[in-house]
Amino acid sequence: MPATPIGSDDLLYKYYSNSQHAFDNIGKNELCLNDVSYFNDPFEGFGKYVPGVAVPATIHGRPTPPPFIRHSELMSEINHNYRIGCFTETYDNPLMWSHYTNSHQGFCVAYKKSEIEASISFLEQVAYATAMPVVSGVTDTDVKTVLLTKSSHWDYEKEWRAVLKITPEEIDRKEFDELERLDYEARQKSGIGIPYYFWLRSLRFYKAPKRCFIHCKPVKFYFGLRMLTINWMHLMDIVPGIEYFNMRQKLDSYDIEPIPQSPGWGSTGATPGKAPGTV
Repeated sequence: MPATPIGSDDLLYKYYSNSQHAFDNIGKNELCLNDVSYFNDPFEGFGKYVPGVAVPATIHGRPTPPPFIRHSELMSEINHNYRIGCFTETYDNPLMWSHYTNSHQGFCVAYKKSEIEASISFLEQVAYATAMPVVSGVTDTDVKTVLLTKSSHWDYEKEWRAVLKITPEEIDRKEFDELERLDYEARQKSGIGIPYYFWLRSLRFYKAPKRCFIHCKPVKFYFGLRMLTINWMHLMDIVPGIEYFNMRQKLDSYDIEPIPQSPGWGSTGATPGKAPGTV
């Protein structure tokens, strides 16, 4: 079974694939918080129907399947007003490495809980359940309930969520029209819109970024089994002076374990361009 994390219980972990976006954020000591549309669980924001909640007769032309609904007003509240960062309690879960680091080619970063909490609204563990949570309105309690509840299928992730409540910016009609034009052009070109939500409510126009960034310094790095030397050397260059580990397979086991990595070139016996531990 995966080992107990090295170091303080004050640490949480985040898995990354190798990308310029990830390297840039880490180099600036920033964590990215997203809206739920970026997440890989299609049931984010779903709740269980209770009497008194308005339920549409159809969703996308199909009959609404009771008792489960996607509360559109609640989802609008989440998309417009909340940004979320996802973390885990473990750095040595092989499934997490496979799913979130491009099959062990990426890396995992340890962060202090206390530093994450300093910049957000709340940081809490996700609860795993076999039934969807009950929602009955668009309150802070309803939002917190759906953001912190996931299917038990996901319980191997041992997830924690950092949630930031943001304040949308009021804009004028001219800026709203310009955002609408840019969003249309972006979707025509790439299929992906601009990184903003924008909407009309009570005759006023608003916008909100789909991503937010908070300041948080890495504490430790864990380099994947298949991570190229050039990539882990790059991370050691942009964040020097902290603890580094190479993950390796335990002898005669399906488990993986961290091996301390000294900051010198070639300390693992790796060949440039090859994964750590290979020749």
